[in-house]
Amino acid sequence: MTPRSITQALQRALRARPALTLTLALAVLHAALAGERLAGPSANNHFAYLAESWLAGEVALVRAPPHGNDWASYEALTLTPEAARRAAAAGARVRWGAERGAERGAGRVAGVRRAGRLEPLSGAPFPLAAAEVLASERRYFVSFPPLPALLMAPLVWLFGLSASDVWLTLLAGALNGGLLLGLLGDLRARGLSARAPRDDLWLVALATLGSAHLWCVTRGEVWYTALTLGVTAHILFLRFALHMRRPLLAGLALAAAFATRTSLLLLALLFYAQVAWPMGAPYPLRERLRRAALFSLPPLAAGAALLWHNHARFESLSEFGHTYLAGGAIPRIRDYGLFHVAFFKKNVIAAFLLLPLIRLGAPPAWSAHGVAVQASSPGLAWALWALRGPALARALLALCAALLSLLLLYQNTGWVQFSWRFILDLLPSLVVAIALSPAPLGAAFKGAVLWGVAVNLLGAVAFGRGWAASWWVDLPALLP
Repeated sequence: MTPRSITQALQRALRARPALTLTLALAVLHAALAGERLAGPSANNHFAYLAESWLAGEVALVRAPPHGNDWASYEALTLTPEAARRAAAAGARVRWGAERGAERGAGRVAGVRRAGRLEPLSGAPFPLAAAEVLASERRYFVSFPPLPALLMAPLVWLFGLSASDVWLTLLAGALNGGLLLGLLGDLRARGLSARAPRDDLWLVALATLGSAHLWCVTRGEVWYTALTLGVTAHILFLRFALHMRRPLLAGLALAAAFATRTSLLLLALLFYAQVAWPMGAPYPLRERLRRAALFSLPPLAAGAALLWHNHARFESLSEFGHTYLAGGAIPRIRDYGLFHVAFFKKNVIAAFLLLPLIRLGAPPAWSAHGVAVQASSPGLAWALWALRGPALARALLALCAALLSLLLLYQNTGWVQFSWRFILDLLPSLVVAIALSPAPLGAAFKGAVLWGVAVNLLGAVAFGRGWAASWWVDLPALLP
């Protein structure tokens, strides 16, 4: 074959496979926007460090992290015999004789020291004087759900810490566009969506270009990588879960989703809701229960693995490590935990009320807590039409409400961000709800999408780059 015939064959294949065409186009756009970031890993490539530790057979990092941003840590202390016995009496896990050369009866205990006492990983706090500590070692961990590290492990095996989380995030973001277009086309083929193919393209543009997805996928970095891969798993879940079509694959997608973004565990509600209320699925109750059992197997297996991983690191099945961010010294987490009504007001402000401050003769001042969803992605408001749509569209909107309620109770607003980035956890379900609803996708909708594209394109170009650093301020000061 000649080069010309190969090119022509490729062009025909792309025309016949619009999802592939879209994926490649988005990859090129994302690469152009990422620019210099493509040269190496990001400054916050936490998942590469976690993959490196796994490859070495360890659950703690095998080297100290390069900076102090969002790493979990605690101290492993060798205590005098008296202090070790006091620790054991308080219920702490003590490893006796754990330190070579330590005096007889010494014990090793892990925890966080505060004001003359030790808060062990398990057990009750107990008094501890500095003189009772014979040796100490700080152990570091990645607290984020670990599936992205598993995906990075082959790259880390090949390239070490030079493996690029930027490329992984960029390519996953491009794939999200093709997967979403394929999902919308599948819904039309199954008679669930009455949208025309051109409407599908507008909906994909809303998701991939007119939302926080655009600026997140061009950065890499642990937070944005997790959110982007969460979107990937979310889209796959919807592809397999609607009408309980592929229960085992839906379960695998759910497992991938909550192993990337813990909040996405709530996606299970949609599948189980279809077991109780079929919403158009033509299955008798016995078949629905069988499909529910198949669906449940992968999440149960993945959940057991995650619980083991938690316990191996933090002596607790339910502790992913966020409690030990900054060595356990973040006051709001220590006082309220990860989810609490005390965080609701600040999250509502960050998600729905913040706007740039326009300044005469100077660039606008953007809050480091982001820009409100209405200002950055107004097209998502069309999801409210799902209230007048079929049962499946209403179920998707209810799922989004549950996810939003959880996120608004979270201890962090998403700071630092260009727009409210946690909207990505809802994004696929919101877009599919619009597709299934009677929402008119006319000039107003298309204008809203184009507005979102312009806003988030600015974020992809300017956010996180030195020449625009002065644009972002802690406005307002929402977090202590």
